[in-house]
Amino acid sequence: MRFPAVIFSIFLSITVSAQEILWLRPDFPPATFVRGPLKDQGYNDLSRQFIVKRLPHYKHLLVEAGYERIVLFMREHNACMVGLYKSPEREVDLVYSVPRMLVLSNGLIVRTRDLEHFSPYMKDDSIDLFALSRDPALIGGAADGRLYKGSIDQVIKQHRSDPNMLMRSGQDVFKGLLKMLDKGRIDYTFGFPVELTFQQHSGELQQSMTYLAVEGMPPAIPSYVACSRNNWGQEVIQQIDQILLANRSSDEFLGFYQSWLDESSKRYHRKVTLENFGLH
Repeated sequence: MRFPAVIFSIFLSITVSAQEILWLRPDFPPATFVRGPLKDQGYNDLSRQFIVKRLPHYKHLLVEAGYERIVLFMREHNACMVGLYKSPEREVDLVYSVPRMLVLSNGLIVRTRDLEHFSPYMKDDSIDLFALSRDPALIGGAADGRLYKGSIDQVIKQHRSDPNMLMRSGQDVFKGLLKMLDKGRIDYTFGFPVELTFQQHSGELQQSMTYLAVEGMPPAIPSYVACSRNNWGQEVIQQIDQILLANRSSDEFLGFYQSWLDESSKRYHRKVTLENFGLH
């Protein structure tokens, strides 16, 4: 199914009817592709299309925006998003589905040539981010409005105003920060292993990057569908829950995400999915 693509600002003056779902998405490869040869082929894109096919009684609209603007918009207007993490602050204004899928956790991303700079903060094969964040010589970068979960979010909250923590806004949630890391403007950033693998294969980076696990982060994190918290959103989420519960452990649905993983990660992801969701 094809969606009409529209400029985000137009929707500020448009009321979406009860029989329409406005789907919001950031530029977030390989979860979402908003343009180019892989447009609409990310694992969140395919999850959304899977759900949309099973909600034919709604008209579906699609628009691109950054995380920060998405959450602000959903507070005032009826809209939904695939792949939005929970937080107590967000749950005030948003209603969430049952877990849609598990994704392997965010970690620290650094230039491979600089690994020795981070060795003082390694503990049992993972980074002590609380100690690292206090090093004024190493500059970190994070996406404003994005939830990384666990200890990463705790550190960002504590240090977001510090001179050695750069908060970046924008629709290219990860790519922009990785380019800054590539050019030496920051010394580390945060992201999923699947994001880094995709960007390194794109051929746009000049330097090799390495993913490091962060102490205090879970091995995998649940991802959800979220809609505006009101009667309309509750009704949409109830229908989405039925779709997810019947399909989220299926080979087709798992394949949306696992197609971006290496074989070892695929096996691990399937294992943790079946442990948490069971087999359908």
